Amino acid sequence: MRSFYVALSFVIIVALLPGLALSQGISFPQYLEFNSIGGGARAAGMGGAFLGLSSGEYGYSWNPAGMIFAEKRTIGLDLRSIKDKFKQGGTPLDSIGASGTNLTDIKRDRFNVDFAGAVVPFSFFDRQWSVGGGYRNVLEMKYKFSAAGQRGSENIYSEGTSVDALGIGFSGKINDNIGLGVTSNFYVRGSASDYTQGRYILRTYNDRPGIVDTLDQRITQDSHYSGVNFDIGAAAQFGMIKGGVVIRTPFDLTQKTLRSYYIMAHPTPQPTDSAIDRVTCTYNIPLSIAVGISVAPIDRLTINLDFENRPMSKVEIMENWESILRRDQTIEPQWQDLNQIRLGAEYILKAGFADIPLRAGFRNQPSVQKEINYTVSDSAITNSYGDKISANIISFGTGLNFQNVWFDLAYQTGSSKNNTVRNILGTTTTLVEKNDYSRLYISAGMYF
Repeated sequence: MRSFYVALSFVIIVALLPGLALSQGISFPQYLEFNSIGGGARAAGMGGAFLGLSSGEYGYSWNPAGMIFAEKRTIGLDLRSIKDKFKQGGTPLDSIGASGTNLTDIKRDRFNVDFAGAVVPFSFFDRQWSVGGGYRNVLEMKYKFSAAGQRGSENIYSEGTSVDALGIGFSGKINDNIGLGVTSNFYVRGSASDYTQGRYILRTYNDRPGIVDTLDQRITQDSHYSGVNFDIGAAAQFGMIKGGVVIRTPFDLTQKTLRSYYIMAHPTPQPTDSAIDRVTCTYNIPLSIAVGISVAPIDRLTINLDFENRPMSKVEIMENWESILRRDQTIEPQWQDLNQIRLGAEYILKAGFADIPLRAGFRNQPSVQKEINYTVSDSAITNSYGDKISANIISFGTGLNFQNVWFDLAYQTGSSKNNTVRNILGTTTTLVEKNDYSRLYISAGMYF
């Protein structure tokens, strides 16, 4: 019974944690990772192939059913260092009045908490149960860069925070070998972005004929997000084989945004030089499914394989504007389905003072967007689509596992290339865009 009260206290603490960050943007979906997977440097070292195991303090984020096989209470923290570099071509509107041929260097440099979690097994009414949960980063959005603007100027972009979630999971056993579980995910809080368009406005003055000013325009945006969905899973263990399946329920992600526009006249913007828009966007996120298997063919060796399908082509975005001058509409962003394969392995070396795991893995990282071909005429901008965009990510990892404490380290790297063709007023330019990924994961955990 004491274990039950420990578990109940844990659930109450998690449920009362303050709101977590959720920030999403679709301005640069080429490098946004909508393939959100579970946490831990152990899993990262195996390419994210962990669904068949779903063990430890981050089990709630992989397959909640796997928590039922936990034998001890565990808690852990996962840190991540991001050193990504991207070369992007921007949009046609950014290129009008500029060279139209430059690639923009985008750097994402961040050190943050990626995951924090715990799992507590307990008995209640003569049955075994487990509860777990914590914080996780879902979609990293932080970036800052500059690009060529109009009339030889510079456009400056920045975005803060990320998509985060708070999860609470429960699991129980059908029999000694099979478990079922569910995790509820709460998406809340918000993000802020800042965009300055250099020399965007041409202004003339009645009292100064012949004088033309070029003024910057600044756009700031504050968003608040909300949404809830569930991960429903089943897990099984039969000797050297473990496996699991997870269904992630569909849900509506709601974004409420306050967007402010300022024309940067000197010394300060006048009242007529500013405007405010309020809009509510609802993203219909579809049901997705993932399966994984883990095999231990010999002692101390584990091989894992995962497959995950996210039918993002079904996403619709509904815009509801506060202003009567704006038209409400439903947008089909024409995103691509995400089919991801993850493969990884782990071998444990016995060093006497500790176990030393050696890990390696691979995964593909598809983008929701295809290559885009833009055509800009005097009256319209149209586009067509080319090949899919996907990066190949390889990973390596190790650690030190003591009796009650463990440390894990993992590194992931990979890249993708794609072409963007822009026909601007009859002039065609082909830009070779590239995304380079570099991630370091550091995890620590303990039994409690």
